[in-house]
Amino acid sequence: MLTTPAIIALLFFLTMTVLTVVISRAGLEIALAFGVGILVTSFVSRWIRSTELRFQGFEFVDDESRQRWAQCCAHEFQILVPHRPGLYSRSERERLIRECHRIGPGTPVILIEAELGDPSDFYQLPLMRVARETDSS
Repeated sequence: MLTTPAIIALLFFLTMTVLTVVISRAGLEIALAFGVGILVTSFVSRWIRSTELRFQGFEFVDDESRQRWAQCCAHEFQILVPHRPGLYSRSERERLIRECHRIGPGTPVILIEAELGDPSDFYQLPLMRVARETDSS
């Protein structure tokens, strides 16, 4: 909800915009050219960056993780679910996924937790640790 000073500032800027357009259209043309230039540059930049391959694979913490990942990949049907620690426990997250999507107990649900490394490094090789958590319930 806008406060009185914000409304006054908004009215001032709208009035100045209308006066500028009425007096001289050059300001509007410059502003539109600037806006179009920004949009075109952004579009071209995103298009170029979308063609970059930034993922080069995984490295495993140990051989046990490599073997567990191979076991996960060998399942006929895998369900990979992103999991953010702190919102729900792993068992609660799995229960919610199974309930929401009607997944039977025989189908493995694999929770993925990712930690961001250096965000400026576009060519990351994530370090993966695969562990099996036993159900304590």
